[in-house]
Amino acid sequence: MSEDIFNASEIKLLCVDDSSTNLAILKDTFKGEDYQLAFSSSGEDALDIIFDFLPDLVLLDVMMPGIDGYGVCRRIKEDARTKEIPVIFISGLDEALQKNLGFSVGCVDYITKPFDSLDVVTRVKTHLSIQALLKENQNLKQRIKDMEG
Repeated sequence: MSEDIFNASEIKLLCVDDSSTNLAILKDTFKGEDYQLAFSSSGEDALDIIFDFLPDLVLLDVMMPGIDGYGVCRRIKEDARTKEIPVIFISGLDEALQKNLGFSVGCVDYITKPFDSLDVVTRVKTHLSIQALLKENQNLKQRIKDMEG
């Protein structure tokens, strides 16, 4: 990915999983990246963090006690402040029905467990690049509109 698209040190990621082992693996996965990381082990806690931290991307487990990943994703997408945040599900559920449900509630990608760390980093960088390009496009459209008006 081009480093010109985004400044990694300004990128905020939220990793949500009810398994401390999975959170430790994700922490280790991103140790070579210069991202600001936040971690949560529940859907309820994740929602609090999302609205305070406003991450650039969320890695979200599907199966959690309380509010599951689908519910968290729905709430992210319902709020104007967070609806543009890309959500990538990481789940042990690999049935087509589960994946389709994930996409229907608003995720941009779906990774099955056990996951490959390099694959996770690559997908995160890809979606961060897409998000940066979309923001740049919106900014250019606004500048054109301002010049015309």
